[in-house]
Formats: sequence, C-alpha cells, structure tokens
Amino acid sequence: MLRFGRLRYSGTPEDLLASLDGRVWTIALDAHAAATAANGSSGFLETGIYRLPGRMEVRGIAEEKPSGAAQPAVPNLEDAYVWLMTREEHERAVVG
Repeated sequence: MLRFGRLRYSGTPEDLLASLDGRVWTIALDAHAAATAANGSSGFLETGIYRLPGRMEVRGIAEEKPSGAAQPAVPNLEDAYVWLMTREEHERAVVG
C-alpha cells in the first residue's frame, strides 16, 4: 500500500489485520455524546461512526481501552486502512 509515493505496507491482508489485534474498540454512545467523542486527544483514532437504532457507535484504534464503555472489536480492512494512512499524523497530534 502506498501513500504519497511511499510504501506504507507490504504483506498480506491477514497479517495487516493481525497487527491490530487487541487495539480496535467500539463505544456505544447517544447521539450528543457521539458528536464530541473520539477527537483524537485521548490517543483514540476514530475509524468510523455508525448510526444504529437509538444510539451511535464510534469505532477506532487505541493501544489501551479508551473508556469504560469501550468493547473490543475484531479489526477489519477499513480500520487497517485508516490506521495506515493516518497513524503518523495521529501520533504527532497525541504527543504534542
């Protein structure tokens, strides 16, 4: 996978997904809380926000459980793609 002409990943999709094992989370929120959650300042890299009946679900990547409401999730290719394409910028924003 390339980004700006630089190789970001070379390997199988299965190995890419395995690299995210234990780092993908979902957090169920009401609509108001979803609007302000997962802004990146906590080290949580949002990979998707999904509207479900009566609630919103934020999905993302973090090294540790980002909140008490977070539930572990199985990594998918969307998580992996967002992580590969934005991890350097995200890490810079979290650190400083």
